Amino acid sequence: MSLTRRNFIETGTLSLIASVAAPGLLAENAPLRSLMQVEEARFTPESIAQLESTNEIAFTRCVGESFSVNFNGAPLGSLTLISVASISAAPPPSTLRTPFAVRKPITPLQSIMAFSVRFQGSGQHLPQETYTFHLDAMGTFPLFIVPAGPEANPDTYTAIFNMQTSA
Repeated sequence: MSLTRRNFIETGTLSLIASVAAPGLLAENAPLRSLMQVEEARFTPESIAQLESTNEIAFTRCVGESFSVNFNGAPLGSLTLISVASISAAPPPSTLRTPFAVRKPITPLQSIMAFSVRFQGSGQHLPQETYTFHLDAMGTFPLFIVPAGPEANPDTYTAIFNMQTSA
């Protein structure tokens, strides 16, 4: 089916009406609004700086430790770090392209450090999400974790780090 001028205008009009009506719907529906909010406190400059200074060695020192996990300020229990593994990265291309921009090329003086960390759960199953992790030895930082799958028993979660470093 081809797109006619009439269909194009109808679709555009409906999109405009939906975008104007959506804020009103969110104001009336507090639970939906709370689901769509991003916890800005997790992504403070301090927490991002904490992750930038983190490396594989720092996590390796904490294997066996229990990290407290929070989401939107609510404590969810703890996850125990069970392993840290290096990931050998392919040589980076000279220029990374995205649909929107050309990023800075990676110079010979830079490299990619990649590793994964695996956690074991001790309570409720956590869906794929960014949570706030805390361990006294490492501080507080946001971390995106992915569950191993519904059949995993006990629940395990993985986070991948890909960091550009200076050689």
